[in-house]
Amino acid sequence: MRIPPLKWLVRKILVHRNKSRKQTRILPLDSIRHAVVLVDAGEDGYESAVDEVNSFFHCEGIDVLVVKAGPKEIIWPGILSKRVRFSGKEKDGGGLFVNLFGHPDLMSEYESVCSTADFKIGREQLRGDVFDIVVTNPQAAVPSQKEVFVAIEDILKKIKK
Repeated sequence: MRIPPLKWLVRKILVHRNKSRKQTRILPLDSIRHAVVLVDAGEDGYESAVDEVNSFFHCEGIDVLVVKAGPKEIIWPGILSKRVRFSGKEKDGGGLFVNLFGHPDLMSEYESVCSTADFKIGREQLRGDVFDIVVTNPQAAVPSQKEVFVAIEDILKKIKK
């Protein structure tokens, strides 16, 4: 699918202008104080992923904001509408950003690149090495967002100071 030139230009300008310049790093679980998790609400079974995310972070005593991004929340240039936006509004220090989108699109790329979190995890690396950890799919399999988050939980539990 070809993107119209004006839309492409607006997207490039938005990403460049709002890109986080903060240096990210891998943090141990006990250093994470808050998390933002981007969930694809257009994927079947996303509710189970949301439940898993909330359960895990609640058990760990970490504040979590789950952003359910579906077609209704995306505005013309392809980013989240203001009513569900969170980039740049994350608390300072000790933040985790998790992108559970299995397919990179402008909205998930924009939120990942513009996030001011200290530690970022995603399913597919973006240009500029945005994510500190990338959880890839096994060959010929497309796991659900819940299965990917369970794998992320295991990784987070293994990271030591």
